[in-house]
Amino acid sequence: MRKADLQSVCARITGDVDGALGCALVHLETGLPLAFSVASESRFGSAAIELLCAVGATCFGGAEDGEAVQELQATTADAFQFMALVPGRVDGLLVLVIDREATNLGLGWMAMRRALAAAGEAGSQ
Repeated sequence: MRKADLQSVCARITGDVDGALGCALVHLETGLPLAFSVASESRFGSAAIELLCAVGATCFGGAEDGEAVQELQATTADAFQFMALVPGRVDGLLVLVIDREATNLGLGWMAMRRALAAAGEAGSQ
């Protein structure tokens, strides 16, 4: 999949999810974002999303089959951070950050599931 296609997936996820601050598709082996999008009105910057990508790769990468973390959610005073392995991509992780004032935890997970489906479809093309 081309980087431009992955970039458009991240931009679409950020635009479609209420309160999304940022989204990234991460290469698990390197911890580097393959593509990312940060909401224009967000106080959340690209350096923060890159840091979350590196943290995600550390948490998800390197474990033996069956022992790897599948999903992770962290909460801060103002945001929910969701991370999950992308279906159909052995090397892909999706990171989604959502403003806590715009949504609740349950709606955040619903948004993450939709975003994972979109990322998985993009990875299989």
